[in-house]
Amino acid sequence: MVPGVGAFAGAAESAQIAQAADRARAKLSARLRSHDDVDLVISPLDVLTPAFLKDVGEVAASVPWVAWFFDTYERSGPLLDLWLRDVMLEGRYGSVPANAVVTPAGRASGPTKPTSSWTYP
Repeated sequence: MVPGVGAFAGAAESAQIAQAADRARAKLSARLRSHDDVDLVISPLDVLTPAFLKDVGEVAASVPWVAWFFDTYERSGPLLDLWLRDVMLEGRYGSVPANAVVTPAGRASGPTKPTSSWTYP
């Protein structure tokens, strides 16, 4: 390694990564019909979760409770944890109806105390 080159090497990698991402987006744009389709492929959570919450809100307006059950959470938890926090606590994708209840279930027992990431702000 040549002294003083490290900072420039990192910048070059970032630029190359950005160029590759732009090329991928351009290729997707050429193959897909609309900008919305490109967004769906690149950021499915950002597109699908607000639509899901909108539909849940419409259902929740006509029933006393809406219950979401996530079974085998010991396997799905690593993928769902961040999404559930963003949906239920952060409101990142929109509002959750007040009558929505979430139940994660699995073989292992959960923590006896809530983790800091699951406490309300």
